[in-house]
Amino acid sequence: MASLKLVVRPFVLALLHAIFLFSSSVLSDGDVAGMVLAGLNSHRTFLGLPAFTDNENADCLAGKIALNVLMDQQCDTASDNSVELDKYPELLSDCGIYINQTKDGVILPVCVATLVPTLVLTNYTYTHFANYINDWRFTGAGIGSGGDWMVVVLSTNTPEGSFGLFTK
Repeated sequence: MASLKLVVRPFVLALLHAIFLFSSSVLSDGDVAGMVLAGLNSHRTFLGLPAFTDNENADCLAGKIALNVLMDQQCDTASDNSVELDKYPELLSDCGIYINQTKDGVILPVCVATLVPTLVLTNYTYTHFANYINDWRFTGAGIGSGGDWMVVVLSTNTPEGSFGLFTK
């Protein structure tokens, strides 16, 4: 059984990559984000995990981080891709998110020249980011991009990780 998984997994992932490669080469950022989310969900489904639900607040935050924090950074000069949300309260406010609803979430930024979907997906499924993508605790995702940067924000279904709307 274990050897079957070793044979099937590369085949399924190669099939996913082929689908992305043969799709239109002129894609909008939204198309790339949708393709990456579909690829991540296929990957999770193959692993027996539930697909991510689209989290609109996480989408907003991912887009703001990509455009306002990372977009001007060069791929080859960005040594630390971590984003500390407490340094960007205005981004949370713009998306209507309360900081206490982000503690269980995670922000995963990758830089890929021209955001080639297969390479972006590989950066999430074959690097240290796979630990988060493959974690059953994450149930929602938001995706945004800016320049050569793609940001995936993973949310949970807990109050501390829902990226829920700020309420007074």
